[in-house]
Amino acid sequence: MNKANSNANHAGCIAFLIINNNESLVKNAINHANLYANLYKISNFAV
Repeated sequence: MNKANSNANHAGCIAFLIINNNESLVKNAINHANLYANLYKISNFAV
């Protein structure tokens, strides 16, 4: 996974959260923020 793909996936995730706005939006946003933070760390080591 490269940084461009990571950014594109993140944008798609945000769109999904907005479309599926419900009572768990904040919880989902926090979980996805943590997920993408980890993916970003991994992508920094990608060749």
